[in-house]
Amino acid sequence: MSNVAPVFGKKFESNRFGFICALSRKESHSDLTKDDSFYEPWTSRENNDGTDNRAARTSKNQFNYMGLFQFGDAALKTIEYKDDQDKWTGLDGAYTESDFLSSRSIQIKAVNRLIDKTCKLLRNNNINEYYGKIINRIEVTESGAIAACHLLGLGGLAAFLNVDKLKYNKKGELHKQYDGNNIHVSEYLKLFNYYDLESCCPRKIYVSFYKGSIPVVGEKVVVKSKYNGKLINEEMKVEYFTDSNGLLPVIIRHPGAKINISIGDIECEEIIQDKVNIQKCTFKMDENFKIQEKLESDNKPEKKDVVNKTPQENRGGDELKDNHVLTKIVNFNIKIVDPDSNNGIPNLKYFIVYKGKAKAHLTDKLGLDKNIKAEEGQDLEFNMRGHDDELQPFSHFKVSASMEGQTITIKLPVHSFKLKMIHINTGSPVVGLKFQIEYRDGIETRISDKNGLIDVRMLTGFVYRLVAGDLKGKFVRCVKSTHEQVFEVSDNYIKYSDKLINSSLKKIDNKKDNSNKNQEASIFKVDLNAIGKIFEKQVNVYKPEIKDTHTEMNGKPLTVIGGTTKSSDTVNYIIYPDGSISRENGSALGYAAFYFVIDDTPELIGKSKIYVADTWEKKGVKGKGKSYLVSIREIFGDNAIKYKARWTKSLSKVNIDIYNDTTQQLRFWMSMNAFAAYIGAVCVTGGISRYSGFSTVDGGPGDSKEHINGNVGDLGYIRTDLRNDLGNKFPDPTYDHDA
Repeated sequence: MSNVAPVFGKKFESNRFGFICALSRKESHSDLTKDDSFYEPWTSRENNDGTDNRAARTSKNQFNYMGLFQFGDAALKTIEYKDDQDKWTGLDGAYTESDFLSSRSIQIKAVNRLIDKTCKLLRNNNINEYYGKIINRIEVTESGAIAACHLLGLGGLAAFLNVDKLKYNKKGELHKQYDGNNIHVSEYLKLFNYYDLESCCPRKIYVSFYKGSIPVVGEKVVVKSKYNGKLINEEMKVEYFTDSNGLLPVIIRHPGAKINISIGDIECEEIIQDKVNIQKCTFKMDENFKIQEKLESDNKPEKKDVVNKTPQENRGGDELKDNHVLTKIVNFNIKIVDPDSNNGIPNLKYFIVYKGKAKAHLTDKLGLDKNIKAEEGQDLEFNMRGHDDELQPFSHFKVSASMEGQTITIKLPVHSFKLKMIHINTGSPVVGLKFQIEYRDGIETRISDKNGLIDVRMLTGFVYRLVAGDLKGKFVRCVKSTHEQVFEVSDNYIKYSDKLINSSLKKIDNKKDNSNKNQEASIFKVDLNAIGKIFEKQVNVYKPEIKDTHTEMNGKPLTVIGGTTKSSDTVNYIIYPDGSISRENGSALGYAAFYFVIDDTPELIGKSKIYVADTWEKKGVKGKGKSYLVSIREIFGDNAIKYKARWTKSLSKVNIDIYNDTTQQLRFWMSMNAFAAYIGAVCVTGGISRYSGFSTVDGGPGDSKEHINGNVGDLGYIRTDLRNDLGNKFPDPTYDHDA
């Protein structure tokens, strides 16, 4: 028994993945519980119940709304899939409209981003004060409000809720409450109520009732709540019925709201909605439905990051299932095989997402991972490493009792993509370039075609690198979203590539004189510095540091795990939510890395080379000593020739969104301490900021007078509407003084 409503004849689970399925079904008639080939004919026009998943994924209507969730340009810009010039940014692998429409995974990531953005928008506009309020016999819930906002906009929702500041458009007219199909916003609220969006906001209350060890099913429960808010100040009352597990729908109210729960004539203990923590309460009843005891579990929030996760991860994240429910534990084996040979892949590190948490696993010499234990009915998702410590899902299934003692074979997918060689100075393709690729157990020599391209195919998550004789580049990971991997090539490499590669393939004759050997060695020595850029500088590529290397039995690289290793040449800034900052390895001069602490865990924001410059006393006058600067562009991976309009980074509970307003003067450099203080403030205040420039790369002020040494700069005030693409002044009505 579930409180969620069916959509076009389909009823989905009440978790985040179920919400995503319901939203896609409403928008495009798809069924995301099935694969892309699924087709189900319409029984009648009145029932409106047919499904064509492939057509839904690639659909685009006359108003340019596209895909499973009918994204428009405004929504794509909101989640930064498009920039202000309507160009695709490449986020999550969406470099073109074709990339977006061809990938269910990318569209799932897009809607996850939009859910989190919309959730934050509603919180910042105090719409959560209305959660639990009944209007026209419809309850306002978090999931319903987010769906209504996606389908009709914040203005339409605000007009229905009668929110004074938001219900009017710029012309002073009331926002429309009907969409283009003449459906009222209240219908969307009703249709999408009672889903648990999990990590959308950290505060959730989960309430369950048991009689002995048996869930109390189908009993009416009354929930009253009150909060003295900015928009409303009244007691709200709603009635629920316990589901088949004795659970109520997830309760979400404004932080500080007082919540009273009663079942029958029995009133339970008052609960105060926490600001950040998950709260779980289990009430045990006796035979007469009297409360015997109230059990409260650990309220520390469990870390989740679903912004970039796939539907399988979201579907499998039922970690809040009550411990009173008896479940069967199934024991089985996993074998991961190469699809080309069907042989097991030995010593492979991969990850299983179970109950919303990822755990590392390692296969044995036969490609087996034995004695996997999981609850019957739970979802398992299998992943390889991707860019920036993200996971790449490659298989998924639900645990069943029939798997007991069995070995489940999973094929690791092969990904086809292109390597592109371009000239480091001109950016033009390098034609006919000979180079070598080291991958798994061998090295293969290849030559670029007339477009500077070479077709390659590799196992998802595996790593490769370019080599030339004794020169070896950094490992690069095979990621499903990568269609073209670009490398910049120097003149020296082009000149010596044949000699380097031929030397590595040539068998050295022991009878050669030493002078010939020394001459050959000198080519490698000289060229190592001259052509190193082919390996060190890559365009639009995340460059992971080597943290852990796993090898096959013959010792060749199998996979390299990239991450945030704190190396000896790096200053590490650890920024805490209370405003304190810890600096580690402060004498290092190579790089500076910045971390923000969430749930006692430092999460990497980004890393920049340290730029050493002479200090300035004032504009045009050098001072004494040195300034140590970092580039905000490098920290956010903005490495292309043209700077980005926005810099973003998604942490587990903070989505950083900085609008770049320094494009005319190019003052992208800040002192290390200044950036640490700045980014800490950005994270604490919600992640939204407008950056208008500090100093140039030499620590100078550019066109300004005061912007010296990376310590002085301009930042935009935070607006009440959270738009960071627009300027704001102190007296403006949009100026948010509290922020």
